[in-house]
Amino acid sequence: MGSKKPGVGRGKLGKTPPPDLALLLQRAIEHHTAGRLMDAAAHYQEILLQQPKHADALRLLGMVAYQCGEIERAADLLGQAVESSPNSSVFHSDLGLALESLGRLDEAISSYGRAIALQPDYAIAHYNLGNALKKRGRLTEAVASYDRAIVLQPDHAPAYNNRGSVLLELGLTEEAVSSHRRAIVLKPDFAEAYFNLGNALRKSGRLEEALAQYSQAIAIDAQYAAAYQNRGHVFCELDRYEEGTENFRRAIAIKPDDPEAHYDLGTGLQRLGHIEEAIASFQHAVTLRPDYVDALNNLGMSLTEKGSFDEALPYLQQALAIQPDHIETLSNLGSAYRERGQNAEAIAYHLRAVSRQPDLAELHWNLASSLLLSGDLSKGWEEYDWRWKGRATNVSTLPKKQEFPQAWWHGEDLSGKTILV
Repeated sequence: MGSKKPGVGRGKLGKTPPPDLALLLQRAIEHHTAGRLMDAAAHYQEILLQQPKHADALRLLGMVAYQCGEIERAADLLGQAVESSPNSSVFHSDLGLALESLGRLDEAISSYGRAIALQPDYAIAHYNLGNALKKRGRLTEAVASYDRAIVLQPDHAPAYNNRGSVLLELGLTEEAVSSHRRAIVLKPDFAEAYFNLGNALRKSGRLEEALAQYSQAIAIDAQYAAAYQNRGHVFCELDRYEEGTENFRRAIAIKPDDPEAHYDLGTGLQRLGHIEEAIASFQHAVTLRPDYVDALNNLGMSLTEKGSFDEALPYLQQALAIQPDHIETLSNLGSAYRERGQNAEAIAYHLRAVSRQPDLAELHWNLASSLLLSGDLSKGWEEYDWRWKGRATNVSTLPKKQEFPQAWWHGEDLSGKTILV
């Protein structure tokens, strides 16, 4: 644009006159709309060289920066645009997007609020406000913002989808299901809405229906790692661990650096009895996230199951150092020490676990085993009785109670009686 060209109307060379800013802006927007972001940015910058406070150029260059992931720069440019044109609802809403991406949620909420004050019927601003309020944990207000966006724009599928996610967080499962279904009606190829509908159905216990929704999300977006992962969770909840682990492997193929996917694969392999593979998966998760308490705990537990007690202890101790009240780690440490024959240490950890969740039957069961092995039969049998009472997180770890017509023996005199063992 800065090269010299022959002048018009004279027989000598002259400077090219500055291009019309409106035409330059139009060209920039054409590039921007077509996805040629660098070309668009060059045009916006050329406008700003001639008119540094050109509000539209500042705003649109800010949006190019936002789209390129340069969020700090985007917020700066959009802030300048707002200063140049303080009465533009669009400018305030776009500034809110950048602030929200930077985690400056209160400032973002204020920006969206100013956009709405300037233009109360601005559906996108209400939607954006709902998103920021959701992240801020102000869920009831978020639903109200989504509702307002939907009133103003009844075909706003993302508003229905995000509204459904918030309703699920509020425990309103059926309302969430309805909201996600409406989003899908409005936008049948909306992969995220199918995924979120699957989440709502899963929470309501409708696991087969949830599987169908995750599968539909994957059919639309074959690279949807989270959908594979959640489908894997549902397969595991249905005791279909082979299918579950296959889905976790697919998630890892898409996102190999996701520690949770490696953890999930480890848990599935653990349930299948593939302990060596489970150990490798948990180790991978810990490598990716060294402070991953659940992965450290399950790694220690798997090593204990393998009989590698000395290897297990450091991982369990590391998990406990990060989260001192982690009940599963306390219990697993007790089990590891018991297997090493260190019953005093085992009992101490089991007691700490029981004190933190006294109604959990497995914790008493584990404590009973250590007490009985230590020779404390009175307390051991008392804890052993917890196998028939209390709450269990995993019923398969406890023996099943057999029902007989005869009365249970509780230690009374057996003279003249027969006991069935």
